[in-house]
Amino acid sequence: MHQVREVRAPTILLLEDSNIDAELITLQLERTDRRFLIVRATERASYVARLGDADVVLADYSVPGFEGMEALDLCQDRAPDTPFIFVSGVIGEEFATDALKRGATDYVVKHRLNRLPAALDRALNEADERRRARLAEGRLGESQRRLQATVDNVQVGILEVEPVTGIILRANPALHRMLGYGDQSLVGLQATSILLDGEGRESAAKTPPAGTRVVRQEKRLVGQAGKVIWADMSSVFVVGSGAARGYVLTSILDITNRKHTEEALRESELKLRLAAEAARLGNWEFDPRNGRLVLDERCRSLCGFSSDEPVDYQTFIRRCHLDDRPRLRTAIAEALRAGSSGRLAQEFRTITRERRLFWLAILGQAVMENGISTRFVGFLQDITRQKRTEEALLRSNEVLEARVLERTLQRDRTWQLSRDLMMVADPQLVPVAVNPAWSAILDWTESELFKLGIIELLHPDDEGVVQEELQRLRKGLTTQSFEARLRHRDDNYRTISWTWVLAEGSIYAVGRDVTDEKLAHDRLRQAQKIETIGQLTGGVAHDFNNLLTVIVGNLESVHRHLRKMPDGPAAVRIERAAENAMQGAQRASVLTQRLLAFSRRQPLRPRSLDLNKLISGMSDLLIRTLGAHITIDVVPASDLWFAMADPNQLENSILNLAVNARDAMSGGGRLTIATANITLDRSQTLQIPELPPGQYVTVGIYDTGSGMSAETIARAFEPFFTTKDVGHGTGLGLSQVYGFVKQSGGHVRITSDLGQGTLVRIYLPREMTIAEEADGGSAAPMAAPGSEGNEMILVVEDNEEVRAYSASVLQELGYSVVQAANGAAALQALRHNSEIRLLFTDVGLPEGMNGRQLADAARDEWPEIKVLFTSGYEDGAVTRDHRVEVDVDLISKPFSYQDLAERVRAALDSRRAGDTPSRFRIGPSA
Repeated sequence: MHQVREVRAPTILLLEDSNIDAELITLQLERTDRRFLIVRATERASYVARLGDADVVLADYSVPGFEGMEALDLCQDRAPDTPFIFVSGVIGEEFATDALKRGATDYVVKHRLNRLPAALDRALNEADERRRARLAEGRLGESQRRLQATVDNVQVGILEVEPVTGIILRANPALHRMLGYGDQSLVGLQATSILLDGEGRESAAKTPPAGTRVVRQEKRLVGQAGKVIWADMSSVFVVGSGAARGYVLTSILDITNRKHTEEALRESELKLRLAAEAARLGNWEFDPRNGRLVLDERCRSLCGFSSDEPVDYQTFIRRCHLDDRPRLRTAIAEALRAGSSGRLAQEFRTITRERRLFWLAILGQAVMENGISTRFVGFLQDITRQKRTEEALLRSNEVLEARVLERTLQRDRTWQLSRDLMMVADPQLVPVAVNPAWSAILDWTESELFKLGIIELLHPDDEGVVQEELQRLRKGLTTQSFEARLRHRDDNYRTISWTWVLAEGSIYAVGRDVTDEKLAHDRLRQAQKIETIGQLTGGVAHDFNNLLTVIVGNLESVHRHLRKMPDGPAAVRIERAAENAMQGAQRASVLTQRLLAFSRRQPLRPRSLDLNKLISGMSDLLIRTLGAHITIDVVPASDLWFAMADPNQLENSILNLAVNARDAMSGGGRLTIATANITLDRSQTLQIPELPPGQYVTVGIYDTGSGMSAETIARAFEPFFTTKDVGHGTGLGLSQVYGFVKQSGGHVRITSDLGQGTLVRIYLPREMTIAEEADGGSAAPMAAPGSEGNEMILVVEDNEEVRAYSASVLQELGYSVVQAANGAAALQALRHNSEIRLLFTDVGLPEGMNGRQLADAARDEWPEIKVLFTSGYEDGAVTRDHRVEVDVDLISKPFSYQDLAERVRAALDSRRAGDTPSRFRIGPSA
């Protein structure tokens, strides 16, 4: 039986950085009848490494850090016979022309990939034609060498010429036949007569000096009937012996045919000559009988001998590398041994006088006569480059084998250690192999997965998506990244982002668990939503504070004036109406403070707190607020750490949560308030991503009420969201708690199930300083303090109604008042009124100068001036980390008549401003 020779599939080097484009090209080629081995490169290093093994190159116009033209130039330089085809989506006519001029075989645009198979076949066929042409050239060269050998061995014409007269003394039959003469008809003729048109007669007539080397010439000779031949003439002067005269002996070789083919073969001979020189071939001859060694110039050059340096066998051997001498001696002795084949073939190293090392190949054949070697001839060849190439190839193979092994190990390690799901499945999605990540992520064993199958684990809602992707694969289309959920052993589902590839009848799938990622994304979106709402509510609350300042202040003025009026029905009605209006304004003020708390724009005055003591102090308030049908349990932690927070806001937050819990226990129940220390490490904060690792003090409020659904928990902190009936809640209680806790650097979490009660846990950062004692009980109300003399106050407020109200109250208290609407006007007023003792300024001022900057500028010029700030909105001007600076005097809007009177008096009576520089002071004291 004849053995079928396997045809090697051509290797295609695909330079393409786009996975999608590479897949499209591969699919296009797979549709053809011809098979290819496609090797892909995405950057310069991998392209250069694989270029030598490619039968054809397909290259994109541009990949990151590597241009297509540079890839073409590298191919032309390192693999000039390899076809190069551009496959790109940006090929224009000018680029295509330039690419073809620089050596590209063809080009194909990506939106017409159907042209690629034909272009590829054409390029490979042209490459095959070039290889066959080179083979034909080699055969032609071999033929030429055989022709030359034939010419060298034909019968040679011999001519003897008298050196003085130039008369032909003798000519052999071969020469007569060569020139078409009969026997002896050339004898007696002038030797120059057979030269065509006397060509070179003078040089031909010259007698070679005795003892010189052979003189060789090529001449055209003419014979009978005008026959012209080209002759290779070698002449030497033969000295006569005794009375005989000397003569010129010339051998003549008919080289007419060679001359006729010389023109056609000239280029080939030039290449052959250059190749011989490049191969550094040299001839040698050794006579074993006398030890005489003859080396030609090339051999001498290869071995490092000068032209006139005497060389014998021993000298030659000593020039060999010390380690190679024994082996070379043994091989030569074996070739010269009687009965041997006489063949010598060895490789050895030689070291020149310049200490340069060469690798040489020596080939020889011994001539035997009667069993004795009488002649030993051969040649030397420089194989240094070949040896270095072999060594480099050996090292490369070793490196390649190591890399292949390493890559295999890497793939195994990737399969074993990857946290992504990896699977090989049949086209029906029945798993053939799965990596350990399946067990780690889904808690199914490998045998269970094979038994259940992937379809069984799919979420019912995702089966349609998976079937669509399977259809795409079967049609030869590339699957895009898609998501499908798989069932965990605990019956929950994990969301997996999949990428599938169909190759060689199997589906290769990689899936990444994005469940936590999607949850984090949802949390981030919710946080951004709350932040946006917070900014809106903060702005609304700021404007409400200004309105409430005017409303509350004027209602207080009505109360004060009513006290001076005589009693009567009208006065009673007016007072009742004013009280109702004041109650409404106070509720609006509470609502505004909750808006500010949610938006994290309320000024805080935090201090180190003992939460156990704070909660204990709230016990009576909680009992009165929650009622007798609610049982309250307080579980204080022993050795509780201190926390940093605003005590009033924290009490409000706890009270809000307690009221919400009461409303959830309409039929009565139990409320538990517990404190605890907790340390969160990095792994624990994965469950609470809003908190960094660290130490926290927690307050947990747990009720036995109706509980919340997951949808309610997701929206619980949104302002104005409430599950209560209309008129029974503003929806700002939890929003206020959320804003205050976040502003304090903590976090609040809700854990609940319908019918199972609710746990709200507040996390506050641990404070290392000792808790500060709370202020004593509220002092009994006292009369509003007024001016103690001729005291002037500068009121700076951009809201005209608030400014007018503030000025009116201060004037009623006996102060002189100067008003300004912005910072620039305030500085002008200060420069024109040296009696001003107090700067009462809003923090948020227009026209590029806020209240803090105004205070700094004023203190730079008037160090003794006192400053009282007012604000209904914390914007960071007089706070640090949302906390009011220790030595900043601030009264929050809306303020009452009594509050304003007391705070102004306290500011005027405080120590001189120069005694204790403000913490936020910028300019130097005057």
